[in-house]
Amino acid sequence: NLRWDDIHDHAGSQRGQPAGDVQADAADRNHPSAYHCAGRHAHLAAAVTKLSFTDAAPALDCRRECLPQVRMEPGSSVYNVPTVFKLSGPLDVAALEKALTALLQRHAVLRTVFPGSDIVGARQVIQPAGDVVLPVTAIGRDLRKLPPEQAKREVTRLLRQEVRGPFELEQGPLWRARLFRLGQKEHLLAFTMHHIIFDGVSKTIFLDELG
Repeated sequence: NLRWDDIHDHAGSQRGQPAGDVQADAADRNHPSAYHCAGRHAHLAAAVTKLSFTDAAPALDCRRECLPQVRMEPGSSVYNVPTVFKLSGPLDVAALEKALTALLQRHAVLRTVFPGSDIVGARQVIQPAGDVVLPVTAIGRDLRKLPPEQAKREVTRLLRQEVRGPFELEQGPLWRARLFRLGQKEHLLAFTMHHIIFDGVSKTIFLDELG
């Protein structure tokens, strides 16, 4: 389960460092199908053919293998890949949004969706790139009213709720980010990605380019 100790301070850093994979649920993470397609879709960002959003193309083999399992468990968080940063110091939210928008424009995989329910002829569609608007949830004032241990449990609850949220394969997007404001210079940045578009290699590329 997500623990407060999984989140580390990164003073003076706009980017910070990964606080470790947030476990949406211990049972889900131990699910036998959770990483069935792990290792099968390395370098996904580079593998997606550049198409306009009106085009549709056959889903890559690695994704076609994952789709039956994903569609058998609608609403499950077992395929969610979460990461949380604690950012300490002044944060330019507009600059962060611009950086995320640039990533969205650069990597078509972040705009890929999977319409329909056909498994054999599964298709993928790339949506048009838009501007990223980062949701900000201010929780610092409420936390300050609570004893320290209770405040930690509340943060854990909010983060778990965020990373457990389901994705819609047909509509997308298949990733999201949310900023939790603890104070004027203290933030938690939570990323949640669907495993069908995101793996360990993709995560390294994403975080490196974001920095």
